Parts: sequence; C-alpha cells; structure tokens
Amino acid sequence: MIRYRDLLLPVLIVAAIHSTATLGQTGPKQSANPLEPLAFLTGGLWVGEYELPDGSILRQERTYEWTLDRKLIKGQSFRFDKGKRLQTRETVFAWDGEKIVFWDFIDEGGFGSGTVEVQAEAIFMQAKIIGSRHVDWRAWLRSDSSDRMSFELEVPNQGKWVKAGTFALERRKR
Repeated sequence: MIRYRDLLLPVLIVAAIHSTATLGQTGPKQSANPLEPLAFLTGGLWVGEYELPDGSILRQERTYEWTLDRKLIKGQSFRFDKGKRLQTRETVFAWDGEKIVFWDFIDEGGFGSGTVEVQAEAIFMQAKIIGSRHVDWRAWLRSDSSDRMSFELEVPNQGKWVKAGTFALERRKR
C-alpha cells in the first residue's frame, strides 16, 4: 500500500529542482496568466454589422468574460433574426500547458476545436470544425484600440485558403 506521505518527499525534491533550474533564465517575460493576450476581449459588448452577399445585413454581438478564477475565457455570439436575438456560439478559451486552445460550440450542432497563436501584429486563430455543415476556418484578430477590433477570416476552397471577409467589431457598454 502506498502512503501519501511517502510520496511527499520525492514531489518536493522535483519541485525544488524545477524551481531552482529556472532561476536566472532569461528570455521573453511571460505573463503569470497565459490567457492574458486575450484579456482585451473581456468586458462590454462587441457589436458588428456586415452586408451579406444577398444584400441583407447581419448584426452580430459578442461578449467575453473571465471565468473559473481567470483560468478560462468564455465567449458568446449572437445574431439577430427579425428583431430576435439568437445565440449562435459558445466559445471557451483555455491554456493546455503549451498553448491557448479553444472550443467553439455551434447552435446548429457540432463544434470547432482550435488553437490561438499570439503573433507580433495579430492574434492568429485556426479551427477544425467537427460534426457541422460549417467549414474549417482561420483568422487574424487585430485591435487598434481597446474598443475596436477586426477579424480577417479565411476558409478552405479547393485545397487553398481563400479570404472570406474582414469583419469589424466595436465595444459598447452593456
């Protein structure tokens, strides 16, 4: 039978070795919270209106908030149909120990599973869609202020990534 106190000393030794091994290391300073690059999304209501190919206007709203003691960011997306606000997505961002990952649950069923990469000029996101008629996508999220961002979207077409549009969103108070 294993006693937990017999495991305590080896665990403490490994922790001590790891902590002293990282002392004095140089390199890019990392935030204590690996989701911090997405923090600007949280708070308020992001709103955008886009003209669709048929000439109709799509109004979209998005919200983001910290949850689970700042270990996750939860996003919700809504569209309007005949004046009625309908939720279209529920997104969860998390840290998997190596990178930021997300799951994007779709109202029609299925979900996207993706990764987030912080780049110099943008935040790059890429999603594989599972169990839905929606297609895989990748996008560059750019923000020129705390209250405006753009989402440059690409989708696959005949084996190549093609631009699907650039969508602007502005933050409004709730």
